[in-house]
Amino acid sequence: RALRRRPPSADGGLACVVETAVGRGPPQPKRAKPAAASTEPSPVPIAAAPSFSVGKKIGQGAYGKVYRVQQTGGRPVALKRIFHTPMDQRHTEVEPEDRLFHMQMAQVEVACMLALRHPNVMRALHVEMQALETRVLMPLAHTNLYAYSRRVPSGARDTHRILEQILAGLAHCHEHGVIHRDLKPDNILMTVDNHVWVSDFGLARQEMLGVGGTSAPTSRPMSPEVYVLSYRAPEVLLADPRYSVAADMWAVGCIYAELMTGEVLFPGDVDNVLDQLYRIFRVVGTPTPNTWRGLETLPGYRATFPCFPRGELDAALPKEDVALDGVSRDDALAFLATFLVCDPSRRVTATRALSWDGFLVAPHD
Repeated sequence: RALRRRPPSADGGLACVVETAVGRGPPQPKRAKPAAASTEPSPVPIAAAPSFSVGKKIGQGAYGKVYRVQQTGGRPVALKRIFHTPMDQRHTEVEPEDRLFHMQMAQVEVACMLALRHPNVMRALHVEMQALETRVLMPLAHTNLYAYSRRVPSGARDTHRILEQILAGLAHCHEHGVIHRDLKPDNILMTVDNHVWVSDFGLARQEMLGVGGTSAPTSRPMSPEVYVLSYRAPEVLLADPRYSVAADMWAVGCIYAELMTGEVLFPGDVDNVLDQLYRIFRVVGTPTPNTWRGLETLPGYRATFPCFPRGELDAALPKEDVALDGVSRDDALAFLATFLVCDPSRRVTATRALSWDGFLVAPHD
C-alpha cells in the first residue's frame, strides 16, 4: 500500500497524520487526530483507479508537475507528480538523505490531503508512491490565487468570499494542529466559480493542541526556512524555533492585501531577512520587549533595530482600484490590521476571523 514507510525527519513532520492516514499504528496521545482519519480507507494506488488518459501539463513547481487527466466516463481531474528530488537535480546524483527528506515531504503532503477532510482543503483521490516519485490524483483546479488577482479587474474580484474560504480551510487545519508553513497565492487553488482549496502541504507541520483545541507551540524546534519571504511572519524571520499556527495568519494577512490590490504587500529580496523585517517595521512599527513579550529571547532580535514608528496601513492600500466588493475601505483596513500584528499571541486566529461582520456585507452566491 502507498505510504507504508515513513522516513525520519529532523523537523518532525506529521508522524501522527501520516500513520493514521494509512491505518497503521494508534494515534499519539498528545497529537491532534485528523477529522475522521481513523475510519478512512488506505489510499488507493493509481493503478487501481479508473482508467484515464493524461493530457497537457498545467503546472510545474520546484518538486513536481501537474497534468490534466481525463477519466474514462468521468470528470477531468489533475495528476500531480511529486518528485523525490528537486526538478533541477533529477538527472544528477543525489545524496540518500536528501532523497529521503524529499520523499517525506511528499508523504506529509499526501497525508494532509487524506486526513484533513474539508471542502476548502485540497484532497487526494488516489495515491501511488514509487521509489522516485509520488503520484496523486486530485480535483482539477482552474487557476490559482496569484493568477486570479492579476487577471481579474478589482471591481470583479470576490475578495471576501475567497478570503472566507481560505480562513475556513485554515481553521480546519489549525483545529487539527497542522501549520501549513507555505501559504502564498500560488498555493491557493480555485475553480471557475471561485471555489477555493488550500493546497501544497509539503512543508506542513503538526503541533500539539492545548485545552479546548487551542494551538500550543510544538516541543521540537522548527526551521525558519519556510514560507516565501514576502509571506513570512516576524517571529519566523527572527528565527523563533517555537512558532505556531499564528505564522499562517500573518501570511493570510499578506494574501488579503494582495487580493485587494493585486500587488505584493511586502516584496523583499529572496534571502535578505533583515531587509524584509525593515519593510514590515516601516508599516506596523518596530516591536519592543514592551509590545511583544519574549521578543528579546528570539535568536534574530537586536536591540539596535531602527525604531520605526507605527505607520499607516492606509498608505499600503491605494485609495482607488482596490477590490473591496461591498466592504468599506476603513473596515477592510481595520480587519487587515488584525492579521498584521508582530506579536503572534495577539494576532487574530482563523476561527475568530471567520466571525468578522464584513463577511455578512460582502456578496455571496
